[in-house]
Amino acid sequence: MQLTGTIEKILKEKKVEYTFIPLPADLPFDVSSHAKFHRIGLSQAMVTILYKTEKGIIAAVKCADTQIDQVKLKALAGVKTLVFASKEELNALGTETGLVPYLGLETAYFIDAKVLTIGKAYGIGGQLLLGMSMNAVDMPKVNGGTVGEFAYTEVKRDVKGKRFLSGITPSGDGALHIGNYLGAVKQFISLAKMNQCFLMVADLHALTTVQNKKQLAGNIEALVPNELALLRGFLTEQEFNKIVFFRQSQVPMHTECQSILNNVTPLGLLKRAHAYKDKLSKDVMEDDINVGLFSYPMLMAADILLYQSDLVPVGKDQKQHIEITRDIAERFNKIYKKNVFKLPEPYIPEDVASVLGTDGKRKMSKSLGNIISIFESEETIKKQVMGCYTDPERKHATDPGHVEGNMVFTYLDFFGEPEEVTSLKKRYEKGTVSDIEVKEYLFICLMKTFKNAREEYEKLKSNPSIVEEILKRGREKALVVASKTMNDAKEAVGLGNSYQSSAISRQSSAESRELNADSLITINEFAKVKLKVGKVVEASNKEGSEKLIRLVVDIGEKETRVVFTGVRGYGYTPEDFLGKQFFFVTNLAPRKMLDEESQGMILAIDPSAGPPRDASGQAGQVQKPLFISAESMPIGAAIR
Repeated sequence: MQLTGTIEKILKEKKVEYTFIPLPADLPFDVSSHAKFHRIGLSQAMVTILYKTEKGIIAAVKCADTQIDQVKLKALAGVKTLVFASKEELNALGTETGLVPYLGLETAYFIDAKVLTIGKAYGIGGQLLLGMSMNAVDMPKVNGGTVGEFAYTEVKRDVKGKRFLSGITPSGDGALHIGNYLGAVKQFISLAKMNQCFLMVADLHALTTVQNKKQLAGNIEALVPNELALLRGFLTEQEFNKIVFFRQSQVPMHTECQSILNNVTPLGLLKRAHAYKDKLSKDVMEDDINVGLFSYPMLMAADILLYQSDLVPVGKDQKQHIEITRDIAERFNKIYKKNVFKLPEPYIPEDVASVLGTDGKRKMSKSLGNIISIFESEETIKKQVMGCYTDPERKHATDPGHVEGNMVFTYLDFFGEPEEVTSLKKRYEKGTVSDIEVKEYLFICLMKTFKNAREEYEKLKSNPSIVEEILKRGREKALVVASKTMNDAKEAVGLGNSYQSSAISRQSSAESRELNADSLITINEFAKVKLKVGKVVEASNKEGSEKLIRLVVDIGEKETRVVFTGVRGYGYTPEDFLGKQFFFVTNLAPRKMLDEESQGMILAIDPSAGPPRDASGQAGQVQKPLFISAESMPIGAAIR
């Protein structure tokens, strides 16, 4: 109330026209809902963000359909650092998150130039249930703000050739509905067609809210085939195979990277995270919030940075996650004077659909019983469709009906044939088509849209080995990229230790000389050697060594071995081995390699026995061992 009084006093003193607008108590807190209530576009909805700088708190005012370019804002404000103001700092100014007005605070204001061009500017009047509007050109007069260009409009573009990372959290029961499809999956499918996409099941993130073993396992078991069926149903086999689909918990570098990033991240940055502040706003005691939720942004940053992501698909309300990730990456790169982590950008699609549930009142949620499923039986889905909210004032099929707010027509706008939907709307408004007919058409459209996905779902349910193979293949690919990033990060902070590899080299040379002294073996001794076909399922450079590559090898009968090969000096990389089959000696006595034992040996041809070869195996100047391919041979087959 005090802030509202201050705002009104300023407006009257400056003699500008303004209007205070009472807001309904049940109006959702997000900007989009406020814009819809005022019947305006996002360009007229003002967003004011408070930043902490080395010169104090500043306020940046922009249109809701734009994003802040921090480099330009720093230059305009003459500051070097910008971090979100904390809850305590907002409270000290008499405001709080989501209620920051575009005038009335005792702080320096900066106004993006676009604001002055929009006509009427709408915002908050200093309290939760009070909005306001005024002529945008008067804003510098009432807040004393400095005007400059520091915001940009997210232009919808066809993104090609970029690397995306996205995650799905198994915090619910995993059964997807049309709200999930329209809100996230549909956009991911479009991106996957033209880009390299990493999609992880964020099972570690789920631990912040799901702390029941059976429940979490069930959520994951349901979510994975649901998600895969949708992707396989809408993508070609070639498009789907480009997606790296894996479980977060099966790539240990995620938590390893988080541990390193912990040490460059200030506590205040985490306290400003939305998830943490949301918990506090719900009257949860700070001491009762688990550390997992508090450090949620850290793990998310590790997820994104490990894969050198160019873009991360997020909603407008999740953009802060990417800003925090960029902040952490910048700090790390600056402290260790090495650009280990790529700074990701948020990808915020403008056409993301947010639809209400079948009751027409609340967000679609299984717990509320207002969903339309994708993979349930036809009978169940038809029942859900028939229960959709339509026009409560329409008693008979011959009564004129309302299309606005009618959930059947809302869904038909997404799933129906445009011409047929237009025709049905006109007939409905005239009273020449019944609710039953319209709902029957919606049911037919849904069955047609998800026909391929439903078939894929049945296939995956009856063949779980397909799911296992997809996850295994995705894990292998994820490990290669994550291992490379982690090795670079460890090297940057000083956890790489090259002298150890020198010790291994000396040890190897000494053992080699000892073997040459007595190189003959008997036939009985040779008969003890076990040779098998093995497939490399994991490959990574060994930490602390300049020449060792660590291989995890499947040698059949669900048995894996760790085998080291010292060939990095010849130009070999983990990618040269991953997913390929070779011959291995499997009964060698384990041999210590730094902090781990090698449990076998991979066979190779000595190039000194023939002409020099280059990396491709052609005649050349660079000599390197040539590994014997065992492709097309059964894994685990014994050689004799």
